[in-house]
Formats: sequence, C-alpha cells, structure tokens
Amino acid sequence: MAKYKVPITTYTAFRAATIGKCYNTDDSYGYQCYDGADLLWQQLKRSLSTGGTGKARYAWQDAKARAKNAGNDFEL
Repeated sequence: MAKYKVPITTYTAFRAATIGKCYNTDDSYGYQCYDGADLLWQQLKRSLSTGGTGKARYAWQDAKARAKNAGNDFEL
C-alpha cells in the first residue's frame, strides 16, 4: 500500500492538499473513490475496511466494516 502525508489540521487544508490530485492508496485499479476516503483514514493512522470485499461501497454498507471504520471516533 502506498503511504501519503497530507495535512488534516482543517477541512480546508485537507481539501487544498488533495483537490485535483490523484492518490492510489491501495495500489489497485488506479485512482478510485476508495482511495480518497482511505487517504483520510491513513492520516488518522487507521485502515479503511471494505469488509474483505475490496469494494468501496462496503466500507459503509457492510455493518462490521462500517463499525470498524467508525470506531469510537466517527458516527457513520
């Protein structure tokens, strides 16, 4: 997996650092929507789960993956 460092001090800082750029955090299938969410999770020292499916939608649709992604930090 590729690791990137972008600022997350504010939404504006994160947006400015990432808008118009491509990130491939999982080295699979090029630049996809999953990579944007995973990029933020990387900055938080976390891993974005897809419930073992490899499909971005399951990060939110799979109850176990969703709970893991939320942890104690987020309400998804």
